[in-house]
Amino acid sequence: GYKCLFIGHSFFVPISRQLPDLAASAAGVTHEQSEVFSGGASGAPSQMWESDQKRNATQTILDGGDIELFGMTLDGGAGAIASTTEGYENWMDYALSKNPSTMFMIGVPWPDFPQDYDTATYTANLRGNYTTLDGIFASLRANPKYLNVTIIENPYALAVIEARLLYEAGGIPDVSSLFGGCDEDVTGESLCGDAFFNDYKGHGGEFLQNLAALVWLNRIYNVDLSVYNSPALSQFTTDMPAVAKAVLDAFDAGNFCGTSTCSTCNVTTPCGVPPVIEPTGCLGDCNVYMTLTIARTISEVTPAFLEVICGMITDAATVHAAPLATCTVREGDDARYVFIDATLDTFIQGSGQTVQKVMNKLNRTLNRTLPGWVKDVTVDTTSPSPLPLPSPPPPSPPPPS
Repeated sequence: GYKCLFIGHSFFVPISRQLPDLAASAAGVTHEQSEVFSGGASGAPSQMWESDQKRNATQTILDGGDIELFGMTLDGGAGAIASTTEGYENWMDYALSKNPSTMFMIGVPWPDFPQDYDTATYTANLRGNYTTLDGIFASLRANPKYLNVTIIENPYALAVIEARLLYEAGGIPDVSSLFGGCDEDVTGESLCGDAFFNDYKGHGGEFLQNLAALVWLNRIYNVDLSVYNSPALSQFTTDMPAVAKAVLDAFDAGNFCGTSTCSTCNVTTPCGVPPVIEPTGCLGDCNVYMTLTIARTISEVTPAFLEVICGMITDAATVHAAPLATCTVREGDDARYVFIDATLDTFIQGSGQTVQKVMNKLNRTLNRTLPGWVKDVTVDTTSPSPLPLPSPPPPSPPPPS
């Protein structure tokens, strides 16, 4: 066993907290751990290094010289992966200066806001793009500083994808719903019944945390999940070690299982009656309206300029069928500004899009990424500039007497 230190956010540290109980059932494993937590994007390695408080707390533990395995989450923020390995290297160099035998683990968390995507899209987004992470691990392992250093890749996000697919196949009887709808808890510790995801952000429920921790157990200690069992899993009906093993066997063979489960229903995993999944496509009013207030005169808003703005809106909403968005321009309340009104039809049969999902994405994405000359953004399901009602016809003349 190892003396471990895990640093990161609510899609990482709560998983580590399941390890002590699970490791206690693994033959020959004596596990110890410490943690330093920081919520949200502030839990990324680079941001924890830049925070005096978090860096000092972590370095104080490392200064003891007895940490054998140092674990951190994928670096980046705002949904993007860091383009360099500097965030990892800062921590690795410091840890190695205190214990030259330190091993490292980098964990890959599941994508947040899972409710904004149907299962097929969520699966494709992660599995289809997972190989983009290869460069991170290859770069670190090829670095002359780390040629004799163990760097463990922990793909626990793939187990989350697997469980979501299995749930829709009726293979996760321990989960009554994918989305719990509880208030967001930045610590990731507050559970929401037996939901798979606790809240809109996507914090993991009890089932998710334990399944992901089994992946950690295998990657850190090479525990054989085909024979592993633990009293810590006794409350679950699902054979969780078998699910984790199916994912890792496929991953180790270079296979992400396409759009299917890596598990085999009624072979590796019993499957019952699939749950009823909400209809795909929009529900109710299918239009989303938004208005951008921009620092331009109306003469400066050319058709080409309007097309660029419309494209940005379409990309943010991830609507991928024509007509994507319809944009018009009108004079603002001040001659220095104009309003650009956009209408998005969210009804794309089979896409899983709903009005609320599109509104969530627009609010979250555009307010973070638009240039400075966009002064305000509003998103609603009510048209910002409804056409006036036609005038009533004149009254008919009275009949002749």
